[in-house]
Formats: sequence, C-alpha cells, structure tokens
Amino acid sequence: MKAFTKNFQDKEKKLEEFNEEIEDITTIAQDKFAHELENIAYDNAQKFRNLLAKELHYIFNDIHSQNVTLLKSSLIKHAISSSFINRKGETALMRSLLNVVEHTIKNL
Repeated sequence: MKAFTKNFQDKEKKLEEFNEEIEDITTIAQDKFAHELENIAYDNAQKFRNLLAKELHYIFNDIHSQNVTLLKSSLIKHAISSSFINRKGETALMRSLLNVVEHTIKNL
C-alpha cells in the first residue's frame, strides 16, 4: 500500500509540474497574442491616420482650387462687363493680372 501511495504521489507531483508547464506555455502564448494584436491595431490606426490625412489634404486642395477658380471667374466677368475695360489689349492685360493673382493665391 505504501508503494501504491508513493507511486500515486509521484504521479500527482508530475501531473502538477506538467500543469504548471502548460500554464507557463499558455501565459507566453497569451502575451505573444496580445502583443501581436497591439501591433495590428497600431498598424491599422497608422494606415487610417495616413489615409485620413491624404483625404483631408485632397479635400482642402479641392476647396482651395474651387475658391480660386470662382474668384478668377468672378473677377474676369466683372472686368469684362466693366466699362473701364473695353479694348482687347486691356482685357488681355486684365486676364494676365488675374493669372498672377491666381498664382499668388495658390502659393499662399
């Protein structure tokens, strides 16, 4: 009976050691998995941030371009309808000046 009890205790001890090894492996795997998830989340957040920045840049450029085009169009219409400008040379000069204004605005 003593031999049986000792054998049982040895097996129980080995089982506990095996259980501890499994817990260690599980903990390591969970830590690694959590780290990988953090990396994936960070990478996706960076990609989203970059895409958002590009989209906002595109939107602001588009708005700026539309505003410049509207300003130029409005100034040209006003200049052409003005009695001040009635000759082709003056109209061409005014268009040239408006192009300079447009270029200056774009570089702001």
